Amino acid sequence: MPSYAAAEQAPAMLAEISRRRAERVLQQAASRSVSIDLLGQVMAQATTNAIAEMEREITALAGGRYERSDGRRGERNGTAPGYVVVGGRKVKVARPRLVDSAGKEVPLESYAAMQDPATLDATAMRKVVVGVAQRRVNGDVAEDQPLPEGQEAYGLSRSSVSRRWIAATAETLAGEAERKLDDRRYLAVLLDGKGFGDHLLLAGVGIDEQGRKHVLGVWEGSSESAEVCKGALEDMGRRGLDVRRGVLVVIDGGPGLAAAVR
Repeated sequence: MPSYAAAEQAPAMLAEISRRRAERVLQQAASRSVSIDLLGQVMAQATTNAIAEMEREITALAGGRYERSDGRRGERNGTAPGYVVVGGRKVKVARPRLVDSAGKEVPLESYAAMQDPATLDATAMRKVVVGVAQRRVNGDVAEDQPLPEGQEAYGLSRSSVSRRWIAATAETLAGEAERKLDDRRYLAVLLDGKGFGDHLLLAGVGIDEQGRKHVLGVWEGSSESAEVCKGALEDMGRRGLDVRRGVLVVIDGGPGLAAAVR
């Protein structure tokens, strides 16, 4: 049985525990606030650096502001709405303009480089791969990389993420589909199909001399027919799969696979 002294101390102990928990919550909130402020400053500085780089290019082409030079290739013409890719998003900026003697705008190499869509594609693909829903990618990136007040970003809407995901995966698959297979010897090739509704994906996995597994290809068909399987084997041969010293082909007994291997 607890003593009366312990019972009398219980309320004070509970109050102390509550106080410490409250302190931890406040410390975490303060730490989060500081982190957000720092990230916002980093994003703002990145945008400032981008504009400064464009200004340096304009100075190299047209000379300093209010400077007159016979060798200049254009003249400054205010600013125009634009964007630069920072942290996987398009951040709105007022980009400086350069025009030639006829009033036609001169493209800036620095501005074109800062609009490289590769970062947008990589950001969208990385987020979706780790399980972020396409409709939530924009909010997830905004939370990871907050912007300071007055700056706006876009480019990761659900539809744009979907387009970038399709484009990025198509490019990756195309590269894998044409990857050469003559860089190592494969002792065994495993072939198996996986159905998705009315479609079937036939996958090939090779085992090299060190026992490591490598994906050799994925082919689409309606079934494990001999035609689809034969096409997969011919494709691997076209890409350099060496079978002159013999290769063990492992299948699940499907008649189409067996006929194609024979």
